[in-house]
Amino acid sequence: MEQPPVEHGSVKEMFEAVMKHEQYITDSINQIVGLTIEEKDFTTHNWIQWFVTEQIEEEASVSTILDKLNMGGVENMYLFDRDIMGLRGTAAAE
Repeated sequence: MEQPPVEHGSVKEMFEAVMKHEQYITDSINQIVGLTIEEKDFTTHNWIQWFVTEQIEEEASVSTILDKLNMGGVENMYLFDRDIMGLRGTAAAE
């Protein structure tokens, strides 16, 4: 297994890499879903829907973070940090 990079040019670049990885995971899950349909394995198809839903939430979270970074820019990292902590609290409450 390749070790993920530990240094990024910016916070935005780091989250862009996170989004790329989440999209890779989504594609992998979608391939499995496709196989369950092709094989008519409805039990596994039903089971994997939890992962589909979870992955939709993961991509949405990263997208929200990227939107905040694009709106605020690198000059507003304090506000970004505060917003991220708020997202963290929302996720914990769910």
